[in-house]
Amino acid sequence: MRLNILLWTVVLFASCNGQKVEDEIENSIDTDKKELVIIFNRLEPNTVFHDRSSDGVESFQYMREGFYDPNLHIRVSHDIDFRKKVITRKDLDSKIVWFDQEMGYTDWFHLSSLETYFIIYEDDYLVKGSLDPDYEFKVYEVSISTGGIM
Repeated sequence: MRLNILLWTVVLFASCNGQKVEDEIENSIDTDKKELVIIFNRLEPNTVFHDRSSDGVESFQYMREGFYDPNLHIRVSHDIDFRKKVITRKDLDSKIVWFDQEMGYTDWFHLSSLETYFIIYEDDYLVKGSLDPDYEFKVYEVSISTGGIM
């Protein structure tokens, strides 16, 4: 199975001939910080929400399709043992922040070099007053996985 995924990935990249297949973030990730905050659009049309909460403990998963290849997808999951915290705008300004609307499938695929990911919902991020340095955002630790149908 892993060999199939590796071969499929090589074929995919070889078929692109080094060209960008979609607009992708040009920022490099600062791997010394080992964490990234993604402003995540949970309302994006190709994104499906799965509530996995139980006994009052929050757990969820978002699955997104609709990339340049219809077989590709990403999963963003907040599991029961993951952290949920609050961060101020002032503290957020010192973090690496990416906007999911600017990310292509390859950006999601290459995120494996980091250890910790957090999301802030875009609709929570873009509210009146959110530029105030003391404004507080709810931040969820998540795991990110990518895949496709072979």
